[in-house]
Amino acid sequence: MPILVLTDADYGHVVPLSGSADWIVYGTDAADAIELATETAVTFYGGAGTDAVHFLGDIEDYTIRLSGSSALFTCIETGQTVKIPITSAGDSLQFNDSESFILKSISTGSGTSVYLGTQIVTGTDASITADSSVVVSLYEGDITDSSLFDASMGSFKFIEDPYSENNVEITGFSSDDLIEVSNSQGVDYFFTNDGADVIVSLNINGGTVSLIKLTGVLEGKGDVILDGGYESFHDAVGFDAFSFV
Repeated sequence: MPILVLTDADYGHVVPLSGSADWIVYGTDAADAIELATETAVTFYGGAGTDAVHFLGDIEDYTIRLSGSSALFTCIETGQTVKIPITSAGDSLQFNDSESFILKSISTGSGTSVYLGTQIVTGTDASITADSSVVVSLYEGDITDSSLFDASMGSFKFIEDPYSENNVEITGFSSDDLIEVSNSQGVDYFFTNDGADVIVSLNINGGTVSLIKLTGVLEGKGDVILDGGYESFHDAVGFDAFSFV
């Protein structure tokens, strides 16, 4: 079983791995870059860096599932596996015929989930169906302090938990972005606007637990006055900005 220990000298270089051996790879604290052949099995013991892994096989050649604190990718044709530890910072993964996906854990007040792109990874083998949107948790745990997210530099999927306090402002929100509300049964968000800015609020038991400001999202939409319901917001903005699951 060959062992590869990456060093600072490997920074900026793509390290190719091939052959049918079961590799063990120890990463550095920097951003490591690895290229994997389909016949190659690898177990990564990562450092602290945000690493890049390029699979030479196509996306449909692999399945994914959780294995402990790692994601396990299995090549359907060869049966070889690639085991990558999961971090909250995330690693960048790319297949031969795909864009790059971020593999990372996302925490909300209700727990932690693992995502590959927008796909939730579970303990059951599944085909890879992710798209390359970046998943971000809106969970802040505090209604008093506001956090700022810039959605203008790509596609984002924001995870909102109605039972976790947050106060966030999102700039650059557009039709390629989405706010997914988990645990949404029995809760009603209130949609108001101040000019082109939309304020989305949620009150539970008489107290505000969630504030989301979508800055400028109604820019160019004319004179709009929202009536509080999601339908009026949807009609005004012109795309599906929220998903309630």
